[in-house]
Amino acid sequence: MLLIGFVVAAVQAEKTAAAAVAGALGAVAAALAAFVSRTFVKSQESAAEHLKACFDQPLEFSRHLAAERLLHSADLRSAAP
Repeated sequence: MLLIGFVVAAVQAEKTAAAAVAGALGAVAAALAAFVSRTFVKSQESAAEHLKACFDQPLEFSRHLAAERLLHSADLRSAAP
C-alpha cells in the first residue's frame, strides 16, 4: 500500500523535487517489502524443516527397533545349535 501511495504522490506532484522524494520513499518501501518477504520465507522454510524432523523421528525409531530385533534373533539362532 505504501508503494502505491508513493507512486500516486509522485505522479500528482507539481514540483520535480517532490516527485523525486516520493519516488525515493517508494523505493525504500519496496526494499522494506522485499526484506519482510525474504524474512517470512526463511522463517517458513525453517519451520517446515523442523516439522519434517518431527515426523521423521518415529520412522527412525522404528528402524532402530527393527535392527535390534534382527540382531537379537540372530544371536539366539547362533547360540541354539
